[in-house]
Amino acid sequence: MKRILACNLKFDLPKCRVNSVFHLPYGLAIILELLDKQGVKYDFYDTYLTGTSKLFLEYYKKNTQDVLLFSGIIGNYAYD
Repeated sequence: MKRILACNLKFDLPKCRVNSVFHLPYGLAIILELLDKQGVKYDFYDTYLTGTSKLFLEYYKKNTQDVLLFSGIIGNYAYD
């Protein structure tokens, strides 16, 4: 079975133009609920709750995943 890692990213990278504002990852939550109903195991990492994007990258390097799912709001011009 494939290993899946889902991540909710906040805007804390140098390329971001605005301060972080918490966004609930509704789309990602729906996908994870559907995976759960099918018995698919996944890991979830939320940079709003567990640290920075840099800490997420360290976590990612230490683990092996086949699929990586991201949730992030890009329609609010946070990224250049």
